[in-house]
Amino acid sequence: MSAQFTGFLTNDAKLDPRVVEYMTKTLQLESISDFANFWTSDEYENGVRDDILLNVAAFQNTSQAATKIQVARLRAAWRLVQDNKELSTIKESKALPEAAAETAPPTGQGALCEKTGLELGGTAQGGALSAAHVAHLDPDAFKGGLHKPNFHSEGLHMPHTSGDKTYDTGFHYLLEMHELGGKNPDGGFGGPLCSDPFSDEIQSLSEVLLKEAQNDLTLAFNNFKDPCPMLTKKQVELCKGFDYGNKTLKLPCGPLPWPAGTPEPNYVPKTNPLHGRWITVSGGQAAFIKTAIEAGMLGVAEAHKIVADTDHHQTGGMYLRINQAGDVCTVDASVAKFARAKRTWKSGHYFYEPLVSGGNLFGVWVLPEEYRKIGFFWEMESGKCFRIERRAFERNGLMVLRQSTEIGGNVSFVFYVKVSNDPESQTIPLQSRDYTALAGHDNVPDSEGKPYPCTAKDLDFPLKRDTWLDTNKEEMNKQRGVVDSHFASVCDNGFEVHDNLKGGPLSAGHVEALGQEHFEGGLHKPKFHDDGVHGPMTAGGKEYETGFHYLLEAHELGGKNEDGGFGGPLCQDPYGNEVMSIAENLLAQSEIDNTLAFQNFKAPCPELTKEQVAMCKGFDYGNKRLKLPCGPLPWPAGLPAPNYVPQTDPLHGRWITVSGGQAAFIKEAIKSGMLGASEAKKIIADTDHHQTGGMYLRINQHGDVCTVDASVAKFARAKRTWKSGHYFYEPLVSGGNLLGVWVLPEEYRKIGFFWEMESGKCFRIERRAYPVGPYMFLHQATETNGKVSFVFYVKVSGDPGSKPIPLQNRDYTALAGVDNAPDNLGNPYPTKAYDLDYPKERDTWLDANKDAMLDQRDKVDTAFADVCEKGFEVGDNVKGGALNSKQLEKFGDNFKDGLHQPTFHEEGLHKPVEAGGRVYETGFHYLLECHELGGKNASGGYGGPLCEDPYGAEVSKMVEKILKDSDEDRTLCYNNFHDPCPELTAEQVAMCKGFDYGDKPLKLPCGPLPWPAGLPEPGYVPKTNPLTGRWITVSGGQAAFIKEAIKPGMLGAAEANKIQADTDHEQTGGMFLRINQFGEQCTVDASVAKYARAKRTWRSGHYFYEPLVSGGNLLGVWVLPEEYRKIGFFWEMESGRCFRIERRAFPHGSYTFLRQATEVNGTISFVLYVKVCNDPESRPIPVQSRDYTALAGCDNVCTNLGKPYPCIAKDLDYPKKRDTWLDQNEKEMMRQRGLVSTTFKA
Repeated sequence: MSAQFTGFLTNDAKLDPRVVEYMTKTLQLESISDFANFWTSDEYENGVRDDILLNVAAFQNTSQAATKIQVARLRAAWRLVQDNKELSTIKESKALPEAAAETAPPTGQGALCEKTGLELGGTAQGGALSAAHVAHLDPDAFKGGLHKPNFHSEGLHMPHTSGDKTYDTGFHYLLEMHELGGKNPDGGFGGPLCSDPFSDEIQSLSEVLLKEAQNDLTLAFNNFKDPCPMLTKKQVELCKGFDYGNKTLKLPCGPLPWPAGTPEPNYVPKTNPLHGRWITVSGGQAAFIKTAIEAGMLGVAEAHKIVADTDHHQTGGMYLRINQAGDVCTVDASVAKFARAKRTWKSGHYFYEPLVSGGNLFGVWVLPEEYRKIGFFWEMESGKCFRIERRAFERNGLMVLRQSTEIGGNVSFVFYVKVSNDPESQTIPLQSRDYTALAGHDNVPDSEGKPYPCTAKDLDFPLKRDTWLDTNKEEMNKQRGVVDSHFASVCDNGFEVHDNLKGGPLSAGHVEALGQEHFEGGLHKPKFHDDGVHGPMTAGGKEYETGFHYLLEAHELGGKNEDGGFGGPLCQDPYGNEVMSIAENLLAQSEIDNTLAFQNFKAPCPELTKEQVAMCKGFDYGNKRLKLPCGPLPWPAGLPAPNYVPQTDPLHGRWITVSGGQAAFIKEAIKSGMLGASEAKKIIADTDHHQTGGMYLRINQHGDVCTVDASVAKFARAKRTWKSGHYFYEPLVSGGNLLGVWVLPEEYRKIGFFWEMESGKCFRIERRAYPVGPYMFLHQATETNGKVSFVFYVKVSGDPGSKPIPLQNRDYTALAGVDNAPDNLGNPYPTKAYDLDYPKERDTWLDANKDAMLDQRDKVDTAFADVCEKGFEVGDNVKGGALNSKQLEKFGDNFKDGLHQPTFHEEGLHKPVEAGGRVYETGFHYLLECHELGGKNASGGYGGPLCEDPYGAEVSKMVEKILKDSDEDRTLCYNNFHDPCPELTAEQVAMCKGFDYGDKPLKLPCGPLPWPAGLPEPGYVPKTNPLTGRWITVSGGQAAFIKEAIKPGMLGAAEANKIQADTDHEQTGGMFLRINQFGEQCTVDASVAKYARAKRTWRSGHYFYEPLVSGGNLLGVWVLPEEYRKIGFFWEMESGRCFRIERRAFPHGSYTFLRQATEVNGTISFVLYVKVCNDPESRPIPVQSRDYTALAGCDNVCTNLGKPYPCIAKDLDYPKKRDTWLDQNEKEMMRQRGLVSTTFKA
């Protein structure tokens, strides 16, 4: 073995001795030549990691910094020896570059500095961006090719220091970065083609060009008038957390649509006119920063930042270095925006860019002509698409590049002038991201539905990862938080984002400092010692003597001001002698106060029995649709009614506890065994005035609704929002569960109580606010086990300094579904057992991740139907209108829990049946009456303003003609229903017997249901909502429905026959549809003669589920491919058959008809509906999705002809876990199935 080789690895490459030992002894590399030839140039980047470091025990974790350093050093060493394989030119004393200042001449094209990841060579004055440019900055400012400035913890508006220089603000630092890499070797911007691009002459020319540009009507994308695509909120949400570094992954939102008007990439430039160095001449750097500060640029809305970077008043100092070779370009651009300095793209192909703000950009440039390029860029965090055109032309002996950028309908212009034909920078390999951006689909359509010629295969296939992103993923995520936090109030893991570790509301920064491992999904979940809270524990690298000492530090988290103290404008020193003296006096007065709540706490306090506590063990407190198994919690006697709404919001602000100390809190906690199994003792600790100092409240009050931030030493989550007189829920750090109520009976007073469900005890509390001297105090009186203790808070600021979150309500659970539940003395308390945030089904704080919580924050409430106790809309019109509780009274208990569940005769439907005191001749006659339920108008007829008599002679004559024409129609869906229809095998049907269709996290045991061949993709969103309204079937009658149903054995086991009956035009009269359409989403009310529940909401292209009156189960999809058309299919799971349907809306005479074409077993039947009213007269309900179950967890499931269909196997209403309609009615559904089936077995 060569001593020179060992010395090179140890001294020059600075590799760890363990790595050197493995290379020389295990791999038996003996010389630099062996090392240089061990990998090819395509293999070495992964080879040094996979072949060496993963086999050295100390470096097998590739996410560790130490491993990354060794990877970088091995790569740099391999590159260095390629042209010096015998080390003839390497001096013994010369090491590889270790810091940005230690640069060396490049040893080959594109040679990179090991630490900064930038090109080697160059000078600090100018040239392409290199390690020399950033030598004066902090060593960590550029790492691994990533620009990752360490901004001030309070944001970009604060001073920023890098190297030996302090900048006024982070923006001023970015100003300097903005021009990095754009200068010539002498440090100026000029070049051989234009010596002074910022001269008066050129500035005057820029003004002329700008005026011309503003009058130009020949811009790209039809002068930017073509519609610009945009992702939906749901699509943006799907991409949260996506691994953009993995080139083998498809975007979960589906393929990105091409903007309409994008030219095809067929042209290859001949003269490379873009080749060279270009300098922006239509703005100034100072303006860029000034406007950035004013408008909040570089923040969470990367859209705003790009506006700043492209608007001609804001982008001076930017540059482009372009290496053009036909239709392939390597472009160097400002690292003030792009996290990496250069990228290489090919005309018509996607490339990817990480942004300094932490955002992600997918873009395409197309070169349709010699001097023009047209592009667009998807900003994935906002879902917006930005369209750009650049044109090069000669003017006054200069070559000018005009950039036109359209954002939000506004077009702005930037002008570059070419200063040199030499870009003076190196090319890098082509990077392509077509597979990811197009989600694996060829010829993806544009925003107007026209296919665009493209192939979803990366040009650099089979390269599997964007390794640059892996190297910098952690820092990119950190940067995103730092940059965004200055401009937007966002939640990060459920906590507010700001980087002030000293104070402010509880934030991600506080959490990180204390130990991020103890906070998950917005909850404080400390991982105490196995022996208990009294044992030592580690958090954030710090060792605490006991878990109580850790809680001591957590106790004050979020209560301090921005400077790290507790004071504020209203009280600068809450622990000063003046305030403490007042607090002592107030405490003494409290001991003799006889006007406290609950009759001075003399009224009896309720308590659960041991049996009731036992009933609640293991209860799922996250499920808002569940009732407490112990029955309704009694209201404490003496609680005032919640009739008052405060006018002045006196609780609003930040309050600090001044009647105790943190040390005392922990000392007493240890002594009395607090925070342990008995949560009762813990709450005593938190409310006794000797134990609770340092606690705080941040209250956002808006009348009778408050959002309150409080100590995470007790509450597992930092904030909650409640409304006066209504239950809310709190998970506790100890693992306990709290259900509580606050009532605001007066302007300055609130009275509450809290049930600790693990002990069954009720704790009663009163808080009063009042002024004493110059201060406002909050007096808290807490009664526990007959003893009253007092805590005093002082208001230090009128600003709570935190943001409100949505209301959370748990009335249904706590009151076990019972209205006006009594207090513990038997007196009814005026309440409704109905959650204010109904129909929200889960407390997502408990089981959701960050994305779900962000979604909850931004979610816009939808008006949903008021329902009666039986689960149907509340109404008092027995004659007509949408199906309501009044219409159902005569049917007794056949309608309950939102489902139609009739009790048929034991021998079957052909026998008499009794309902609501009335006896029907057969079950079919009963269904005859149910068939029309919900379809009539308010007067009891079928007509409406658009069609007064749907069964009159005029409409009937039209119906006859339309039906005859329909028989001749050869333009039906599924290739006129000639495409093969899928069907499950007998084995697959058997697999699904007994399947729990109510459990949304379960996959179908038969595997994914195949999509029917010929089904269009769901890319279209209707603009005019033509389906909205009430529709009545006009091509049959109720009597015919029943008559025919009896004849062929409909409504029986073979649900296929029943559906055929319901859709054949001789059998379906009297049916109706009430449709609420919102673009691609519809809520549909339909006949309860077939469907067990009256309404459902679906979204185009997504599965929904329907339980049937016969006890069967239906999984179906509707797709809206055009404005007036919907195409669907329905799997009847008991038979394994698939039924295909098309509905078309069209005008005929003065009416609008809906023609339904249904294919069952090869036969096509037609049903016609006429629209009688534009108002459906019913209410929408939330979307219900069953994609995960129906697709068995598989994305892009194939059709029955084997062609992949674009779909994501994730429910739209994830993480909802159960279809609770089914749980409540499972036994009755199974019984019904048997009864209906037996009628037709013969």
